[in-house]
Amino acid sequence: MALTRLYELVAEIAPCRTAVRANSRFVEDLGFDSVSLLELLVAIENEFRIPPLQEADTRTLRTVGELEELLVGKWGVERT
Repeated sequence: MALTRLYELVAEIAPCRTAVRANSRFVEDLGFDSVSLLELLVAIENEFRIPPLQEADTRTLRTVGELEELLVGKWGVERT
């Protein structure tokens, strides 16, 4: 599944309604808190059919682009 879906998921779940870009920061720009971030991670696991994301993989994620790189690098999600 294409990574455009990642951006759609982020936009659907983001508390702040603003454009989602690779450099969008989850907390500062999009208004995510721990609950909405967890909701996003579960939605990504379900959408891309990947194993549960581990805290070690996600604790340093600050931007949508960093999450994109994780999905491409670790699970081979296509960039389109």
